[in-house]
This record gives sequence, C-alpha cells and structure tokens, in this order.
Amino acid sequence: MNISYVPFEEIDKVKWNSCVHFAVNSEVSAYYWWLKAVVKEWDALVEGDYESVLPIFYKKDLLGRKSIVHPPLIGRIGIQSINLLSRKRIISMLEKLPDIANSHMLFNEMNIIPPDFENHTEQKEAWRVLLNKSLTNIRSNYQPEVVNTISTDLPDGYFFQVRMKPEQIVEFAKENKQMPYDEFATLRVLYNLLHRGTLVNTVILDNEQKPVAMLTFTYHLKKIKVLLSVQNEKGRELNAIHRMYDHVFNLHQNKPMMFEFYPGDGEFAKGLGGESYVYWELNRSDTLGNWSKRLEKATIF
Repeated sequence: MNISYVPFEEIDKVKWNSCVHFAVNSEVSAYYWWLKAVVKEWDALVEGDYESVLPIFYKKDLLGRKSIVHPPLIGRIGIQSINLLSRKRIISMLEKLPDIANSHMLFNEMNIIPPDFENHTEQKEAWRVLLNKSLTNIRSNYQPEVVNTISTDLPDGYFFQVRMKPEQIVEFAKENKQMPYDEFATLRVLYNLLHRGTLVNTVILDNEQKPVAMLTFTYHLKKIKVLLSVQNEKGRELNAIHRMYDHVFNLHQNKPMMFEFYPGDGEFAKGLGGESYVYWELNRSDTLGNWSKRLEKATIF
C-alpha cells in the first residue's frame, strides 16, 4: 500500500475533492474549500493517486513545538477513502502519522480503529435519526415529555422561519454565548454553503419577529448535518430545540436520508429517539515532549 506524506503546497485540489466526494464515508467538512476556510493550510497522508486522504492539522506553541490538533468547525473526517476502509488500510495510514507527542484527531464511525492498535484512542458517542419513514413512525420513538411538548402549539405570534443570513446566525449564537467556533471561519464556511445552495436554517421567531431558537444545518449527499444549535431563555421555556428538530424531521420524512444531531445535543437526541453510534478519538498528551521517552528508557542506579 503506497502511502505518502504530502505537504500542503503539493496537495492536488481537484484530486482531493474527488476523493472526498466519492469516498465511502464522505464528510462535507473534508472538502478542500471547507478546510481552506477554517485552517488555510494542512498537510496530509495520501494513498496512491488520492484513493485515500487523511488531513493533518498542526499548531505551534510559544516555544515553537508542534502538536497535531483537530480544529473546531471541522467534523469527524478521519480517513476519507474510495476503497474499503479495512483494518489493514486504517492501520497503515495511522502508522504513517508523524511521531508527535501531543496529538488530537477525530475519526468518523467508518474508521474503525482496532483496540489493540494503541492505548491513545477511545470511543465516543454521537447521535442520528434515519428519515426513511413517516413522521408518525419517527415520533413513536420520542420520550413522553417530548411528545407532550410538540403536541402543544407555539404561543400566539410565534412562528417558524427557514432562513437567516450568515451574519445573523453568527450574531445570534454570540449573543447567547453558544458560539463554539471562530467567528470569521464560520462566516467563510456559511457563505460557501450558501453559494452552493446547501445552507439551511430552522428558526423560531417571537411576536416581535426576533429569533428565540435556531438550527443551522447543511446537506451532503444523503446526510443532514447540524452545525449550530442555539436557543435563548424564551426558547428554553418553549422547549424550542425539541420543536425545531421535530420540524426538520417533518420536512424530510420518508426520504432516504440520515440526520446527524449537533454534537452538544445528546440529551435532546435521546428524547427524540435518536440512535447512538460510536466514533473514535485519538489523544496523545505529553507535556515533556520527546524527553519523556528518553526518561522511560533511562536506568537509574
């Protein structure tokens, strides 16, 4: 298996995007334009003629020491591959990672990292709902308290809206201290999605036409991915997050699509009958850097 380390300036943009688009585990945030909007530069491991790619993001501390990081606003990319993500392929790619003491990487659910590979990886939980059934069937998995919430109407003057400008999205998230990403990187990504016609919002407005809650999501192939989930005090009183998710399910029922919840909405996902699944996180932490390896090998008499 031919795996090469490719610095950013040598990455073939067209071949990169082609690999991501046709990957068996394609992630929208792995596209060249998305990564460029968030981190500007990255290196990569590349199999063959871009049959598989694994982006590597670096950060330097004040002393100039490198660490591998996973930037906010970039999803669980992992290894994107047009081939079967076999144990051999995954391990071959991981063994080519730079030997850097401090590393943090996220791998999506199809990047199954064997437990005997190393002790720096662990499984994390995420949530999704399959929309290839009627809303009645989807709602049959809701918890009773959620059923009670959605069975009541919004107060007079409150209503759903389906569009907000990127600046409004970011401002509402900032106002409510629920903005987990860099503001300008977020705007770049949102405008790219808007240009591609895949930026979607579900918003609840109050009787003054001000937002009380918002979901921002995007479509990619047969997947809906939530990027932001925000509500203010009025929204919490309405259980707005439950209402918005249910509203989106209603709009997309009976479609062969998978809906991915916002990472911080696990409790909401449980109430809405979400199915849990695992992904992998790699964490290496060594404040002493490579000196710790030398200390381990040292013999003290």
